[in-house]
Amino acid sequence: MQINKKQLIIAGAIIVLFISGFCYSEDSSLKEMVDSQGNKYSVDEKGDIYTEGIPMPGRQPASVENLAYYFNESLMLEVNGYLDEAYKMMNEILFLPETNESVKLAQHGMRIRIKRIYIDGGEVLREKIQAFFDIKEQGDGTLDIKPRVMAKENINE
Repeated sequence: MQINKKQLIIAGAIIVLFISGFCYSEDSSLKEMVDSQGNKYSVDEKGDIYTEGIPMPGRQPASVENLAYYFNESLMLEVNGYLDEAYKMMNEILFLPETNESVKLAQHGMRIRIKRIYIDGGEVLREKIQAFFDIKEQGDGTLDIKPRVMAKENINE
């Protein structure tokens, strides 16, 4: 039996969900936190952040101050299948001012993730990505990824 790329991606997502869910539920050393924007998450002894990956209607836009939460939450939203919410949050992260290395690193990571989805995700995901990001193929084969300006009512639905 030959495994195709889509089956491999689904299997990988299931493994990530299982492992992160197991670690989250079994680790009694997690501390519950609330950031300055009211986002709730858990932190382990190493400082790793665990978010729910569930859409929060009326949430505040991503901020530099709470970047670690938003970065993690955008990825967890994607893993949990909330693609519109994940891409909105990724878009917000790309719009943050590059005030420090953490922001630059997070934005670089978001661009890598968006590129991977765009290249490997198939036509449906490619179209969804293009609704949130301007993607232009460069002459050298790289992708230039910029966030699209979203209507305010669409950002925090």
